[in-house]
Amino acid sequence: MITLSATLLAEQKKATAVPYVELKAKENMASVTRYRWTRYYTGAEAITRHAATVPVDNSLIRARIVANGGNWDLSYSRVASPGSGSTYSSWNTLISTISNTAGLALASFGARVILVYVDAAGTGIYCLTSADNGATFGAETLVDTALASVTYLAVTYRDANTIRLFYATSANIVYTVEWTLAGGWGARAAWTNTATTITGLAARYYQDYNLALSGTDATGDSHLWQCIYGDGYSEFAGVWGALKAIMSANTGTNVAHQHVSLTRTDAFRLIHLELFTGAGAYTIPMATHGLPGTDYDDNLWREPWPLNITCSTGVVLSAGSTSAWLTTPNGVWCATPVDLDLTANLLSVRSVLSDQGGRLIAEVDNSTGTYLETASGKGEAWIGCELRLGQGYHTSAGNEVSTHLSYWVTGYELTAEPGKTRLILYAVSPWEILEAWRSDRQIAWAAGDASIKEILQYVLARVGFKLSLDNASGQLSTVMPGFTITPAFTIKPGESAATAVRRLMDYLTDGVRFQNATAVFTDRTASDASVYTLGTTHAIKSARYHSGHRPPLPNRAQVNTNGAFGLSHDWTHIELQGAINRQELVLNLTTETQADTHASALLRQATIAAKADQVTIPPSCGLELNDVVDLTDSRAGLSAAKRRVTGIAIAYDTAKPKFEQELTLGGL
Repeated sequence: MITLSATLLAEQKKATAVPYVELKAKENMASVTRYRWTRYYTGAEAITRHAATVPVDNSLIRARIVANGGNWDLSYSRVASPGSGSTYSSWNTLISTISNTAGLALASFGARVILVYVDAAGTGIYCLTSADNGATFGAETLVDTALASVTYLAVTYRDANTIRLFYATSANIVYTVEWTLAGGWGARAAWTNTATTITGLAARYYQDYNLALSGTDATGDSHLWQCIYGDGYSEFAGVWGALKAIMSANTGTNVAHQHVSLTRTDAFRLIHLELFTGAGAYTIPMATHGLPGTDYDDNLWREPWPLNITCSTGVVLSAGSTSAWLTTPNGVWCATPVDLDLTANLLSVRSVLSDQGGRLIAEVDNSTGTYLETASGKGEAWIGCELRLGQGYHTSAGNEVSTHLSYWVTGYELTAEPGKTRLILYAVSPWEILEAWRSDRQIAWAAGDASIKEILQYVLARVGFKLSLDNASGQLSTVMPGFTITPAFTIKPGESAATAVRRLMDYLTDGVRFQNATAVFTDRTASDASVYTLGTTHAIKSARYHSGHRPPLPNRAQVNTNGAFGLSHDWTHIELQGAINRQELVLNLTTETQADTHASALLRQATIAAKADQVTIPPSCGLELNDVVDLTDSRAGLSAAKRRVTGIAIAYDTAKPKFEQELTLGGL
C-alpha cells in the first residue's frame, strides 16, 4: 500500500469527502523522458567526423572536420540561443591541417568546454579549452603522442578540476590520459581488455567513467559494448571493468556496429550506427537508453530502435537543461519535452487494473479547442505518452493525491457534437506494453548464468521498465533455474515480454504490481499482515462475495524436476473436494527446495483465485494489487476476514457526480 499523509488517510474514510482527481500527460516512454525530434537545420555540409556538446548556458557547440584542398581543417560552430529560427550554417576554422580519420571529441562542465583533435600525422593529440561556454578558446595544448594512429576519441569531465581522455588506436588498444588542475595532462595508461577491432568510442562520467564502444571480437562477431573505468563506485579507481555486450551480431549475419555517442540525462542514452551489408544493405542510427536509478554497470538497456536520419559518420546526442539535440555535419534536430496537466478539464475517468493487465479511458473537455491537433495539444504524439492518474481528496492540507498509477496512450478521439467537444484518451497498463514487445531473436541463459531476478530485470528493461523488490521471496534472487544440457531459460523469437515474465513468475510465490514504470515484486504468503481495514472505519457501499471456481482449482501440486521432486497440499480443500492434482515436469529446476517452491507457487495461485469478492467503496487512494485487507461485513458474516486485492477499478465522473472504487478481492 502506498503511504498516505495522515490528512488524506483520514479524508478518504469520511462519508462526505470531496474528491480530487488529477490526470497528467507526461512525455515519458516507460521510465524515461520521450524525445520527439524536430529538424531545425538541413545543410549542404560534407559528411565527415564531428562532435557536439551543450554547456551550462544551453548554447549548442558543434565541431567538424572540413576538407581544405589536400588538407583537413577543424571547423567550429557556436549557436548561443539555439531555436527553430537560428542560423546553424555559420562555421569558423579553429585549427588548420588535422587528421580526418581520428575523429573529434567535445565535452562540457558548467561553462567549461574542451575540444580534442589529432594532428595530420595521426598521433599527436591536442586540445582547446574554454571557460566561457565555448565563446572563446585558449591556445592548443598537447595531450599525448600516441604509439599508433588514433582512430577514435572520447573526452569527459569528472568535475571542474579533472578531465579524462580516452582514445583508440589502429592497434585496437584503448588508452586513457587524465588532466588535473594541479598537474596538467598525465601519462597514458592502456586498458586491460581486448578487441579485434574498435569502430566507435564514447565516454561519460557519472560515479565512474562510463564508456560505450563498438567493434569485433576474436571470432569476428560484432558488438556494441559498455565498459567502466573505475573511480571507486562500481570499480576501484583506475581499474578497468570487463566489456559487457549491449548488442551482438554473429559474423555470418553481415551486421556491424559503429560510431557511438553516449550522454546522460534522466538516464544514460546511447546512439550507434547499425550496418547491414547483405542484400538490402542499410546503415541506420539506433537509439537506446538505460533506466533511471540503475547503475551503468547493471547493463540494463531498452531494446534499440531506429532513427530516421542518414549519416555514415554517426549521430551525436547532447543535452542541455531544457532540450536535447541530435547533430550531424549537415543537420540539427531538437526535442523539448513538455508535459500537460489535464486536471482542470477532466470530465471523467474509468480504469481497471489486475495482474493480467488494465486500461484507462479519460474524457477531457475540449470546448475551448485547447487540445486540437493544431493548437497546444499533442496530436499524433498523444500516442505513446504516459497518463499519470492521481486519486485523492480535498483535505485540510489542500488537494492531496496518490499518483502511483500510470497508463500509456494507444489511441485518442476528438469528438464534436452540438455544445459538446471532447478529447477522449484510451490507454493501457504496463502489461499491455510488455505484451506488445516481441523478441526478434532467441535469447537464452544457460544454467547458473543468472538469477530469476536478473532475467526479469533484463526482460523488463528491454521495454523500459524497472524492477524493485518489496519483501520479495528469497527465491526471486537465489533460484537459478536450469541444468547444464539445455539453456536454463529461453525467450523464443516472437515471444512477448509479458509471456516471458509470467513464465518466470511460475517459479515463485511472488506477485507483481506496477508503481508507474516500476514492477514491484512482493512475496504472497498465508501469513501476510493486513495493511488496511474495510467495512468498519472505511465504509462498504455494496458488495458481492464469491467463493469457489469453475472448473475446480487444484489443491495438490506435484512437480518433477531434473533429479528432484516437489509437493504441496491445500489440506482444507482436499478434505472438501478430494485431491485435485496438478502435475508439472520442470526440467530446469534441480533441487528439492526449488521444486517445493514451484509447487507452493502453483497452489498459492489457486488459493488466491478461489475467491472473487467484488466490493465497491469510496476510493482508498493507496491500495495496490496484492495488498492484504481486513474485510468486515455483518451482512455476509464476515469479521476481519483477510482478503488479497487482485483487481482495482476506478470510476470518476463530474456529471453524475461519481467517485468510486471497485475492488476485486481474492483469497489470502
